Amino acid sequence: AQSLPFVCERSVPSLPKLSNSDLSAKTTTAATASISKVKSSTNINKKYDPCQTKPYNRYNLFYILERERFLQSKSNYKRKTVPPPSDFFTGYELLNMPALPPRFEHLDLPYDWYMPGTRKAKKRDHTKSHGLASFKDIARHVADEYRNIDKVTLKYVTAVAEILKQRQGELKAARRRELEHIAEMNALASTSSIPTSSSSITNRVDAC
Repeated sequence: AQSLPFVCERSVPSLPKLSNSDLSAKTTTAATASISKVKSSTNINKKYDPCQTKPYNRYNLFYILERERFLQSKSNYKRKTVPPPSDFFTGYELLNMPALPPRFEHLDLPYDWYMPGTRKAKKRDHTKSHGLASFKDIARHVADEYRNIDKVTLKYVTAVAEILKQRQGELKAARRRELEHIAEMNALASTSSIPTSSSSITNRVDAC
């Protein structure tokens, strides 16, 4: 497994939007370079904590994709993308995803569609929604389609969900190692300019 830096302090610039052909099984040079810039820190962003935010399960992933398929089938639908802040880092940027299944391969998707937490970081645009269908209608449509999901699509969303779950485990492990290292350094140091109580560190490690 790839060694991940501690991800509470986000200093990674936003990634460029990928085209459909680039979306599958591909990472960018910008992502590879930027992940190394994430600094170790015990300052947890209360708005988004990668260790506490659950990754999408396979139904969540299907819902996102099927909703887009439903809306993009409308001739008057225009997707408005609101990028996250330039310093926002989810911890899920360097994932090698499988190619989209035939059902969704034509969709115009943002590069971060599967990344948990991105909606929390994006500044909400207070404008009228698409107005093409109500939330209830979309939810019913997605539920009906999921009951009849084909094997290829099910295999895809299951694989993506497993990749996200594995990355969450890596993030938690990185958090634990970092906090345990800080606790050890504090225990060895006779004096410290950064007052960090052992109980505080223990609580944060347990939270992972």
